[in-house]
Amino acid sequence: PKDHVDGAVEATTALRALDADRVLLVGNGENPQLTWYLQGADIGWVLGEERRYERLEPRAQGVEAIRSRAGQLADTTRVALLIVQDALTEGVYRSPRDVLPGGFHIILTTRRYVVAGEGELLP
Repeated sequence: PKDHVDGAVEATTALRALDADRVLLVGNGENPQLTWYLQGADIGWVLGEERRYERLEPRAQGVEAIRSRAGQLADTTRVALLIVQDALTEGVYRSPRDVLPGGFHIILTTRRYVVAGEGELLP
């Protein structure tokens, strides 16, 4: 039903279209829905993509550490983030922009997910 559409399909489709070298999945805990739409790539089921995905947990690591990690990776590779907005409702951060380093832009916002990337990844 339309009320249950949270944007996972749109977010994972946009993420794959960016063709980033590294993808940071920002959210607390495992996300079987994303794993399904990413066809298991985030958990190592797709050969060649085992090291492409990295899960970062705002509740455990904090916003500063996530922003720092994304910035460090962006120095040497093309980075995209898929942010689960659940952490917003938990009060871990106020906006998805809080975890983005300078030079990163929001590419897509859905009901539950935000896809962001550095400037050269913009469509």
